[in-house]
Amino acid sequence: MNKFFDEQVVSEAVEEALITASVPEPLSDPVDWRKIDEATGGDHEFASELINTFVGSSKQSLSQIESALAVQDLSAAQRAAHSLKGAAGSLGATASRLLAANLENAAKDGNASEATLILEALRIEVARASEVMQDKLDDG
Repeated sequence: MNKFFDEQVVSEAVEEALITASVPEPLSDPVDWRKIDEATGGDHEFASELINTFVGSSKQSLSQIESALAVQDLSAAQRAAHSLKGAAGSLGATASRLLAANLENAAKDGNASEATLILEALRIEVARASEVMQDKLDDG
């Protein structure tokens, strides 16, 4: 856990972010594969390209959000969260999309501390979704 955050405070913020986002508990699968199939028409190679793009762009968006929050640039954090929200939604990463939407709204409302706490949950959920997508591709 980051030494700057109290573990209990982060845990409560993550729980609140998930409740606010109306994310079902527990999430058995962080990705709705049907969205990927719809987007790619079942083309495995195209799915691989989309997933690899999502993995790379989500890392970039998370980094942009973190950098923006570090200097209190809530507008930049909002834009990066919006971008991540769209990418996650298009690939059926519902929890990631909802957390990105919550972060976008927190930044829009000027709530940097809430946005920072949501970022921790978003980082975890994006990693989970990316891992599931990569595993599904590997399984073929």
